[in-house]
Amino acid sequence: MDYNGDGLDDFLVPYSGTTWWVVLGTASGLATPANTGASSAGSSAGNAKAIDINGDGLEDLVEADQSSVWYSPRVHGGTFGASQTILGPVADPVFLTLPVFPDQGMKRRVRAPDFNGDGHGDFHIGVVVFDPLTGGVLSQTVELVLGGSNTPVFVAGFFPAGFRYLDLNGDTYTDMAYEWGGTWYYILSVGTGLAGPFTGPSSSGQNPALAVALDWDGNGTEDLVVPHSDGYWRVIRSTGSGLNTVENPGLQFANLGAVFVGDTNGDSLDDLIYANASGTFGVMGFPRFSRHRG
Repeated sequence: MDYNGDGLDDFLVPYSGTTWWVVLGTASGLATPANTGASSAGSSAGNAKAIDINGDGLEDLVEADQSSVWYSPRVHGGTFGASQTILGPVADPVFLTLPVFPDQGMKRRVRAPDFNGDGHGDFHIGVVVFDPLTGGVLSQTVELVLGGSNTPVFVAGFFPAGFRYLDLNGDTYTDMAYEWGGTWYYILSVGTGLAGPFTGPSSSGQNPALAVALDWDGNGTEDLVVPHSDGYWRVIRSTGSGLNTVENPGLQFANLGAVFVGDTNGDSLDDLIYANASGTFGVMGFPRFSRHRG
């Protein structure tokens, strides 16, 4: 998040005690952690995220547990305001899946999605309903929560793999892509609702959990880049209205551990940032965008 509004990325961490601390990004590196005073009690990995829920242009701190989702609003010129409930509490036998925000926003340079274009950040959650008698699972659903209205919207009756946010048609509304049963699917936002799911290409041999969304060809729409079991990256390009066939651009990787998207050289083009299993980081920038645009 950009905690102090200086245009540089900062991050929050439960550094000491039971409060969130901020580490500011500076031109010379990272600053010393400073206490924000916002409570971190009950927070854990994957259950906190920076999202502009109230649409004021400042990223708020959204947190969750198995029964509720709440946020602490950023205050202009200050720290965080008093926490407010977004969703819940839900009651047994209904639970939110943990972690609530796994990878959400980390696989795309635009961190917070906005599915209806109202300027409020949105997110999705997994909801599980258990049978109180047998303990078995009665239902598993993915629900989209729209910031501002805080209204859950049904997305899918299962937990898909490789759930990614992206803008497939360049209309600024956030769309979704996910993998299920050997196939990629996508859902388009039309601003006032969702359309789909539509069937995309095969995911054979791919690792959807490490898929990222970026603008591969620099044409203003986002594509999927995903590692394949043969050691080469695959690109699933947007057609402007959906997902196209799988392409092999001939780029290799080895011992892949994690994948992210960022702009490492300030050229406003998406770069692929990855780490191998030994912890070594690498970056693949794509200067050919200027030659293969469109």
